[in-house]
Amino acid sequence: KINLDTYAVETIQGTSPGFDITYLDDVGTKARFSNASAMAPDGKGNVYFLDAANYVIRKMNLDTWETATVAGVKGQTGYQDGDSQTARLNYSIGYNIAFDKDGDVLYFPDPQNCAIRKLDVTTGKIETIAGSPPPGKPVCGFLDSTDGTGLSARFKYPYAVAFDRGPLDADGKPVTAGVLYVADGGNSRIRKIDLGDKNKVTTLAGSGTVGYADGKGDKAQFAPLSSIQLMTDGKLYVHTGRVIRSVDRDGIVETIAGVPFKTGDTNIFADGIGDQARLGISRLVSSYSSPNVLYLLDYTNSALRKLDIKTKEVTTIAGGPDPTYPKDGFLSETRILTPQAGVMLDPTHMLISEGTRIRLLTFFKQ
Repeated sequence: KINLDTYAVETIQGTSPGFDITYLDDVGTKARFSNASAMAPDGKGNVYFLDAANYVIRKMNLDTWETATVAGVKGQTGYQDGDSQTARLNYSIGYNIAFDKDGDVLYFPDPQNCAIRKLDVTTGKIETIAGSPPPGKPVCGFLDSTDGTGLSARFKYPYAVAFDRGPLDADGKPVTAGVLYVADGGNSRIRKIDLGDKNKVTTLAGSGTVGYADGKGDKAQFAPLSSIQLMTDGKLYVHTGRVIRSVDRDGIVETIAGVPFKTGDTNIFADGIGDQARLGISRLVSSYSSPNVLYLLDYTNSALRKLDIKTKEVTTIAGGPDPTYPKDGFLSETRILTPQAGVMLDPTHMLISEGTRIRLLTFFKQ
């Protein structure tokens, strides 16, 4: 049994959970934002996040807890590349964003614009690297899954990205520019962008038909994809239809835990091994120090859960369906409310977004 008094939660940014449109750059709980939906550390003392409903990208300094807007303009939606003030985003409610190997370039999905884009954090410039919005269409649901180079490729609601630096040389340095994996949600496919080959886009796995079949490449099927996470075993782990599945670099797909959700199914919260587990809609967070641990921020069940990718066992750390409002404190007396995103900062600290507030979870004992 997990001792919940070895975990504590503290609000460090924002205010009460909810979806009111709020916006203010400031320190700690004075800051205001709306729907902080994806987070990534730059390795230099900052965490960047998408403030989707404000159409901006923001960063939080981990020493001062000060938040600053780095790209986009509050309330101004659209599609335009450019510097921090001229660039426009369209409700970028991504579930995973990723830095390059040096922490200088942030890659992020722009689902409503059907595009994958990057932010140069030094210059503040945003540039689209693959995909583009359909001409004359207000949303991205009209596009297909055409592979191609850069802007000629097509996506349909891409919701998450993961960076893979690839193989290393004898000195431990990457030998390529790396690849970017994309959860192409509306197309039910995993796509791959070769950053060293003119941003060439190919399909790694998925037939485009909604389903749950395991297999290689286009023999596999996915329900609409959301969160993805690359683990140290070289496999990509994806959440799809309340199931966690793995995809290796050859496009071989295997179901790890959970079962497909069916309309009317009331059993959506249970621990267990493999298909004994029941999961809600979950955001994936890799462990900082354990290569086998994948944390699940179970949005549906307001729970923090843990998946051992080797044994396929799902364990709930804290939470579960509960209508009460969570206060700060030990997890024995509080919980996580509808978590939107999270990221490990070090072996004992995780940031968790609940939309309009960000909380710090401390692991006192492992």
